[in-house]
Amino acid sequence: MQIQIHDKTFVPFISEDSIQNAIKKMAKDIQNDLKQKNKPVYFLGVLNGAFRLMADLVRYMDMPVEVGFLRLSSYQGTESTGKITLEMPLPTDMAGKEVYIIEDIIDTGTTLAYLTAEVAQLGVSSCKIVSLFFKPSKLKTAIKPDYIAYEIADVFIVGYGLDYDGLGRELNGIYRLEG
Repeated sequence: MQIQIHDKTFVPFISEDSIQNAIKKMAKDIQNDLKQKNKPVYFLGVLNGAFRLMADLVRYMDMPVEVGFLRLSSYQGTESTGKITLEMPLPTDMAGKEVYIIEDIIDTGTTLAYLTAEVAQLGVSSCKIVSLFFKPSKLKTAIKPDYIAYEIADVFIVGYGLDYDGLGRELNGIYRLEG
């Protein structure tokens, strides 16, 4: 089933069931990696796109997890501007904690390079990157996710928190731009 958002047409790409299974696996992998550590865990969600992923990851975790959010922007329409703007302050209560940055999608890596540098200055125990999607062909930095659900080609997608000019976040599955 095609959907129309503004002037663009999108077609189904990844089902809701597939997304939930992938998130459950990431939660299990994170928990397995944390078993040997005895430090508090902090999930830092990047708004707005990661809000659904963050909620589901926390729900699937079988251990205490602190939660915080921040908002950065680097997109206009379907393209990254390359300029990062911090729109909501970075939480400051992460010192000594195992921090997991929760991101919806990584393409150039520019936003995460900026964010990991900022988080490191807060005295965290470690910083890991969790992303629902990763576009390795677009990567322009040395940033690589520690946990990813899907490695995808350079296609523009919406749904499950990802948007096109503010719309499409409510879609339960993932849709790609037609063409």
